[in-house]
Amino acid sequence: MVELLRTELGFDGVVMTDALEMQGAGGPEGMERSAVRALAAGADALCLGADMTPELVEGVHAAIVSAVRDGRLAEERLAEAARRVAELAAWTSPRPLADREAGAEAARRALRVEGDPAVGENALVIELWPEPTIAAGAADHGLGELLGVETIRLHEGDPLPPAGDRPLVLALRDAHRHAWQRELVVPGAVVVETGVPAWRPADVQAYVATYGAGRANLAAAAEALRS
Repeated sequence: MVELLRTELGFDGVVMTDALEMQGAGGPEGMERSAVRALAAGADALCLGADMTPELVEGVHAAIVSAVRDGRLAEERLAEAARRVAELAAWTSPRPLADREAGAEAARRALRVEGDPAVGENALVIELWPEPTIAAGAADHGLGELLGVETIRLHEGDPLPPAGDRPLVLALRDAHRHAWQRELVVPGAVVVETGVPAWRPADVQAYVATYGAGRANLAAAAEALRS
């Protein structure tokens, strides 16, 4: 597969493995050996997942060093992989403020709005936070902080507090995967889906899909709710 990428397809970018601690990758013969074999086969970056400990990472590092020393892994192959990873890191490194407005504009264009999402300053934002996945990790920002209104964060099993006469904003994440989030949606609320918009609630004031939970995505949603 790597040969196909490099020759017929002419791809010279980084080839990355899947998580090596998974049974399908590192489980059968050990993660250290799988890391060495992946590099020898042409992979450039090794994915060591969320369950890794410092000791396991050190073990992978030691296995790579040992493989180079005894000739099982060519030093030139390792240098080639390091070069590609370094070039990718340089290309993706953020340049302060250089593309911030471009990111904000992209988030605005990605926004999908159905209905009238405008709420006043006395709105109540309820953020429904599921357990973070290994792939996405925990969210760094919330909609309420960017909207500047009272915010309550709920997890699975928490009851929905009464909003009274205030406009209610429910910020969801991947509601199609979490029945408890869907069950907390009430008629007349403004619903903001920050994950995959695969589930559409009925009888709500507005539905907003951000297609992401980054700061730029939430800021775009906040703009729509203020307008």
